[in-house]
Amino acid sequence: MNSSTSLTRRVPEQARSRRRVESILAATRSLIVDSGLEPVTMTDIAAEAGMGLTALYRYFPNKPSLIRELAVRLLEQDRSGLLQQLMDLDITANELLKLASSSYVQLHRDEPYRLSLRMAIQADSTLLAIDLEDSQNNAQLLAGRISQRTSVPDITTLERFLLMHMTLLNSTIQLMFQLDDEKEAEAVFEAFLTMAQRQLDTVL
Repeated sequence: MNSSTSLTRRVPEQARSRRRVESILAATRSLIVDSGLEPVTMTDIAAEAGMGLTALYRYFPNKPSLIRELAVRLLEQDRSGLLQQLMDLDITANELLKLASSSYVQLHRDEPYRLSLRMAIQADSTLLAIDLEDSQNNAQLLAGRISQRTSVPDITTLERFLLMHMTLLNSTIQLMFQLDDEKEAEAVFEAFLTMAQRQLDTVL
C-alpha cells in the first residue's frame, strides 16, 4: 500500500484551486523557515499567501490539516525523487548507503523547513504511522536493490538494518542542526556514517 494514501486528502480539480493550494503550501514552508512551526498561525499563512483567512479555510480547515499535507508531500518527494534516483545506480551497497545518507542531509540544508516538519511528524500519531510504513517500504526497496547486485545472506535482516538506519539518520540530522559549529556537525555525520557502513558490512 502506498503510505501517502493512508491519509484522506482532498485534491482540488480546478487548475486555479490547485495553484492556490500550492501557494498556501509555499507560504507555510517559508514561514516555517523564518519562524519555526509553532508560532505560525493560519492568519500568518493567509497573509503570506496573499489571500483572506476565509479563503484559506476553504482549502484547509485548520493548521494540523495543512501540516499533514506538507508532511505527506515530503514523504512522497523523498520516495519518488531521492529514492528512485538511487535505484538504478551501479554502485556498491556501502556507496549507496553513503550517497543516500549524504543526499538526505543535503535536502535538509537546501530545505530547512524539513526539520520542523519532521518534528511535527513525530508528534502526530497518524503521520508517525504513515512515516513508519513509508520507511518500511523504502527499506524493502533498497534491500531489494542491494540484493540484485550483492549476495545477501538474510534480506530480512538487511531490511531491518536499513529501517533502523533511516530512523537514526533523522535523529543525527536533528543533532547536526542543533550544533553551532558546522565542522563539528559534519564530524558527527561522518562518525555516524562510518558506524553505519561498518554495521552494513556485518549484515552483508
